[in-house]
Amino acid sequence: MLDTYFRKNSPQIVITIILFSEFITKIYGFHYSGLYVSLSFFIKLVFVVFTFFLALKDDKNKLSKYLLCLCCYLLFELLIYNGSVKIDFYIYAVRYLYVLLFLIFFKEYNKSNKYKILTYIDRLLLLNSALIIIGLVFDLKFFETYRGDRLGYNGFINMISDTNYIYSFYILVNLIYPPLKRNKILIVLNVLIAILVGTKMVIFLALIFLVIKLFDYNKYSFYVALSTVTITLLYYKTFAISFFTNIFKEHIIIYEKDGLLSAISSTRFSNAINSFTRIFNGEVQIMDILFYNREFIDYRVEMEMFDLLFFWGILGTALFLWIFYRISKEFINRKDTAIFIIILILSFLGGKLLTNFAGLFIMYSFFTATPYHIDEQNKHPQSLHS
Repeated sequence: MLDTYFRKNSPQIVITIILFSEFITKIYGFHYSGLYVSLSFFIKLVFVVFTFFLALKDDKNKLSKYLLCLCCYLLFELLIYNGSVKIDFYIYAVRYLYVLLFLIFFKEYNKSNKYKILTYIDRLLLLNSALIIIGLVFDLKFFETYRGDRLGYNGFINMISDTNYIYSFYILVNLIYPPLKRNKILIVLNVLIAILVGTKMVIFLALIFLVIKLFDYNKYSFYVALSTVTITLLYYKTFAISFFTNIFKEHIIIYEKDGLLSAISSTRFSNAINSFTRIFNGEVQIMDILFYNREFIDYRVEMEMFDLLFFWGILGTALFLWIFYRISKEFINRKDTAIFIIILILSFLGGKLLTNFAGLFIMYSFFTATPYHIDEQNKHPQSLHS
């Protein structure tokens, strides 16, 4: 009975454990700036070890074979370099296996449906919205997204990358899927307050969501709201300029120094140019280009596809993307694939998508759940549980 309950509610249970452990880590990190081992690290370690055992138990499954393929490639890289790699190699090797590990776990345990998962996330983010408002009203540094003068609050969420991808997924999934019996006001409220998170990715998607929904709801209301906002900003232009300058002051400085693309990407574009310049200048051996770059951390720029290339090398990236394409085609429907591709494109602004535990877990718990409503049954690809 307990096992049945867990299988029907495993996404919600594990998401709660993950976010709680990250919240405890956030509390500890806020009060202690030295080196420490976080609770979230142990949670992730237990999950990874447990899921590897699941893969070994069902070694004839396609997902287990894909996992074995990537593990063999990583082992081959170790043999090439005679084991002379930094600890970063082992850390990111595991992180880049997250997607496959999540699919293997959900194949065994995810018996939930998409409606239940989204309803749970609605309530979860409502709680976070309350904490964001509290953080803003009382200027609580603990709830800030950034450590510094940049405006933004992310509540109980710990990492900026978690904030980006949890909210980006939530916004996009509510644009693509109908709310059905879910509370529409609650969804709009969560998206509206998400603007206060302060990251470019979330602000951009939240504004698109609000514009589309308002336009769909009532075109007249849309034009009235647009006119009201425009007139208000013009009337209080001094305040508006001061407000937006405060939000984007770091980007303005970057723009004046390195140009528009660097400002949009928060210097990531400039860092990418520098990394590729070093490669073209011959600072990297040909083996590090084809396989793992042994100075990966120095070259990493937090633009997802570039980091993927720097870690896996040309050959490894081709293998990784082929496997990613196969699992997406075989186990994920087109709507969900579209959501992930949009987020992958946006990850050029934020990076750390394919190595993000909390964000990926939430996404794939939804992607692998049973269809959202009966009309999708015939459109669903090969079942993950078959």
